[in-house]
Amino acid sequence: MIAIYPGTFDPITNGHFEIIRRASTLFGDLVVAVAETPEKNPLFPIDKRLEMVNEVLNSFNNNFSHVYVPLVSLFSQIIL
Repeated sequence: MIAIYPGTFDPITNGHFEIIRRASTLFGDLVVAVAETPEKNPLFPIDKRLEMVNEVLNSFNNNFSHVYVPLVSLFSQIIL
């Protein structure tokens, strides 16, 4: 089963890490969807946020992937 965890991750926190850790025990694949969301005036640019998310994901042995997303709205329409 594939899970999608969308967010801005600005920055990625211990709380995000814990959700990823728990999801890694429940799902075979997890897509961490990093949203651009310029309207939120992010602290970090998208490339830095992707780098931080990758650092967290590299600490796991599971099948993780990340995506750069202005697609979170698309994901939310699919999930609903």
